Amino acid sequence: MTSLVSKNAYFVVCREVQKDIGKIEAFRDWLLDMVESEQEQVKDGQIT
Repeated sequence: MTSLVSKNAYFVVCREVQKDIGKIEAFRDWLLDMVESEQEQVKDGQIT
């Protein structure tokens, strides 16, 4: 499980056996990239 701090709340829920299905994995990776980008912007003072 991955946990990141965000100003919003996001949950990706699926069965364990489905977590590596291409479209689920792609969505999860995209969402994690967005949150990581948001964290960098907060850290740099670009957003609060």
